Amino acid sequence: MYAPFVMTWYARVGTTSTYTRTFVREVMWQSSFGVRIVKGGSITSDTLVIYVPYELEDGTWRGSLGIKTNDVLLKGEILDEITPTFTLSALQAKYRPNYFTVTNVDPKDYGSAGLQHDRIGAK
Repeated sequence: MYAPFVMTWYARVGTTSTYTRTFVREVMWQSSFGVRIVKGGSITSDTLVIYVPYELEDGTWRGSLGIKTNDVLLKGEILDEITPTFTLSALQAKYRPNYFTVTNVDPKDYGSAGLQHDRIGAK
C-alpha cells in the first residue's frame, strides 16, 4: 500500500485529560476541506480518511495501533505536548485545518498481509 505521509496521534489515557503523543509513519492521508451552505449560514464539512497499513514498506509487521474514537490526529510530526498550559483547544487553534478527531476505526484485517490496514474516519 502506498503510504507516504506521517501523522501525529494524540491518544487519550483513560478518562483523564492526559494524552500520549506518537508519530505514525507510512500512512495514507486523504483530507477534504469544504463548506456547506445551509439556511442559517454555513457549516464546515472537513473530513478525513486515513489508511494505516499493518505491514510497513520494509516488510516489518506493526499490526493495528489501537487508535480509537475521540483520539486526535494531525498531519505531520507535531512536537507540542498536551499539558495543563497547552490544551487540546490550543493545539486545535495552532494547527487548524490539520487537526482532526477520530469518528470511526474500521479494521480491514483480511486478505494478504500487504492489504491489511485500519481505515480511520475523522472530522
